Amino acid sequence: MASHLILSISHRKEKSPNVTFPSSHFMLDDILRCDSSSYELFGVVSLQNGNSPQYKAFCRNLLNSMWYLCSNEKVRVVNIQSVLDQPSAHILFYSAEII
Repeated sequence: MASHLILSISHRKEKSPNVTFPSSHFMLDDILRCDSSSYELFGVVSLQNGNSPQYKAFCRNLLNSMWYLCSNEKVRVVNIQSVLDQPSAHILFYSAEII
């Protein structure tokens, strides 16, 4: 059975702060007790501000580990660095790493 962790990041100010997050080996030992101590990123929802704010989703294909950017217009392949460079992540999706 897969164990998942979903983090919601609340932005209370007009301008969202930059959020940095790991793509793998996200350790929770110091924060809480859980079945798995290491988690791997498989999804990010971010908000692109501007005249017309728009949500974007970054999703990792679990079969081939490729990352995809899903927007209102299209779906395209992206690299992990473009996912990690998102300045305004709102929701992070992690899955327990199998060790």
